[in-house]
Order: sequence, then C-alpha cells, then structure tokens
Amino acid sequence: MSIKQLADDFARYLYLPRRQRSAVLLAAIEEGVAQLVSNTGQIVDAVVQHLSALVGAKVRITIDIQADMPEGASEQVVRTVTENCRTLHFDSAGFEEH
Repeated sequence: MSIKQLADDFARYLYLPRRQRSAVLLAAIEEGVAQLVSNTGQIVDAVVQHLSALVGAKVRITIDIQADMPEGASEQVVRTVTENCRTLHFDSAGFEEH
C-alpha cells in the first residue's frame, strides 16, 4: 500500500471532532459532623488523591460550616470558636444574632 493511499484512506479521520477533556470538577457533600470525621480519609483516598496526581491540577477543598443554635451560643463558645477560626486561618467566620 502506498503512502498516498494511506493518506487518502485516513484523511477523513483528521476532521473528526475530538472528545473534550473534563477539566473542572465541582462536587459537594453534606454530612453531619460524625460522618464527616469518619469519611474524611475515604474522601481523600477516593477523590482528592486521584485529582492531585494529575499534572498541573490545582485541587481546592472548601469547608462550609453552618450551625443553627436555637438557644444561642454563650460568650465563651463565641470567643473560643472565633479564636480557633482565626488560628486555623479561616477566610471568614462569624456569628449572626437572630
């Protein structure tokens, strides 16, 4: 088979649309505190590890904490949580009054 024949036979494949690569993952999970603590290792092993291994991948994990306290929080709890959030370099943290 000649090179010209090969080129003619495979020319049509040059114009096939290429499959797009998945480039962004957005995932969310809502769990209680106990489940999150026990599942964190599984989440890292099953998801984060695979994504972090990709060349050039930038993996970011965001933790969103929401606590509804019908009786409110004591000054001690507010102070402790606020200081801990600051120590742990939270981007933002604050209590709301209702």
